[in-house]
Amino acid sequence: MVSGALDIALLVVVAAIATTSLVVAVAAVAVQRRIRRTLRVGTGASGNELLVALRDHDDDLDALDAAVVDLRARLTTVERDLDLCTSRVAMVHYDAFPDMGGKLSFSVAMLDEQGDGIVLSVINGRSETRAWGKRVVAGASRQRLSSEEADVLQRALVLDRRRADMTPAGDSHDLK
Repeated sequence: MVSGALDIALLVVVAAIATTSLVVAVAAVAVQRRIRRTLRVGTGASGNELLVALRDHDDDLDALDAAVVDLRARLTTVERDLDLCTSRVAMVHYDAFPDMGGKLSFSVAMLDEQGDGIVLSVINGRSETRAWGKRVVAGASRQRLSSEEADVLQRALVLDRRRADMTPAGDSHDLK
C-alpha cells in the first residue's frame, strides 16, 4: 500500500509540473507575440523588419554626421569672412559753418571687426558740397582727423557688432 500511495503522489507531482509547464509555455507564446507586434516597424516577407529599419536609421545617422561636418566647415568660413565685413558703423551730423544750420554736414565711419575701413565726411555749404574719405587701419588713420571724424571713429570702434546702440546721443547716430 505504501507503494501505491507513493505512485499516486508522484503522479500528482508530475501532473502539477506538466500543468505548470503548459501554463508557462502558453504565457511565453503570448509574450513573444506581444513583443513581435511591438517591435514590428514594417511589413515584409523576410521577417527582419526591425533590422532593416535599424540599418536605414544607421544610414540616416551617417548622412547627418556628414552634413554636420560640412556645416561646421562652412560655419568656420562664414565666421572668418564675417570679421572682414563692415560691421561697425557710426554717423555724426554737425554744422560745419556757423552761418549754416540744420546739421547738413556729416561724418560716417565704416569699419570691420579689426578696425579697418574708412571715415567718410561730407561738408555742405551754401553754394557747394565737398566729400572725402580717409582710410582707417587698425582703428587709426594716417591722415589728420577733424574732431567730428575722430569722434565718429571712436563711436564705431566701441560698437559691439552683436548689439549696436541705436539710441541717438544728441546729434550723433550709431548704425549697424
